[in-house]
Amino acid sequence: MKLLRLIGFGLSIGFVSLVNTSCEPMSDCKNCEVVTYQISTGAVLNRQSPIEYCGSDLDDVENRQPVISGDEKVVWECF
Repeated sequence: MKLLRLIGFGLSIGFVSLVNTSCEPMSDCKNCEVVTYQISTGAVLNRQSPIEYCGSDLDDVENRQPVISGDEKVVWECF
């Protein structure tokens, strides 16, 4: 009887662990790149290779403010 309760307890813990595992949906992913613009002309000065971001990491990247230095503006663009 004790063995049966122990097995039931172990299965319950395993089920709760499985249910509580948090996963970010893969459909919520975008490729994002850092782009540097010249403010006065709007010309692209530099474009870095895109990196894939998902979930809360994607939210963080999309909500970053542009960085302005002199006549240059650096922004994240996601697609």
